[in-house]
Amino acid sequence: MFGLSSGAVIALEAARTLDRVTRAAVYEPPFYAEGISHDGIRQLNTDIEQGDLGTALIGALVTAGTAPAPIRALPRPVARLLGRIVLSVDARGRGPESRLRDLLPGVRYDFNAVAGMDGRMRILEALDKPVLLLNGTASPAFLQQATDALQTILPDARRIVLDGLGHDGPWNRSRGGSPEVVAAALREFFTH
Repeated sequence: MFGLSSGAVIALEAARTLDRVTRAAVYEPPFYAEGISHDGIRQLNTDIEQGDLGTALIGALVTAGTAPAPIRALPRPVARLLGRIVLSVDARGRGPESRLRDLLPGVRYDFNAVAGMDGRMRILEALDKPVLLLNGTASPAFLQQATDALQTILPDARRIVLDGLGHDGPWNRSRGGSPEVVAAALREFFTH
């Protein structure tokens, strides 16, 4: 089983609890040393339910810990405006790819999955199956630290650090991702 980001959290829990999962590879599961903001997740859910996707976009970045410092410092009305502008530009610039506006409502499920494991990383000590930990050198520090922590917790973990890749390394070629590099590591792990 392979999981990326919140899917990596799900994949680890599946490998821990399901006999039919015999090994797992994960790319940057977002475990937070200080815990994820549950208030931020609640606000994100509210913004999505109210259709305020501009604010939700900025809230998702801030809650995930991936927003640059200037964005984190924005007052809510300015953040809302910035988010709306980003969504508007994104809607005009897309070809056949999904638009952020279409994808954003689903992000709440990612955050809820991560929040469900918040503060519970230690239960993964019981995961006795082989695990491949993947992360990129261009990813936020907290994701690299989470992978460091997992490497010390998991009894049967192998790690590969992919030079120059960020959190979107497995899929987003247009932003510096390299799906073929990630696929090669997965192929090697799952076939040997």
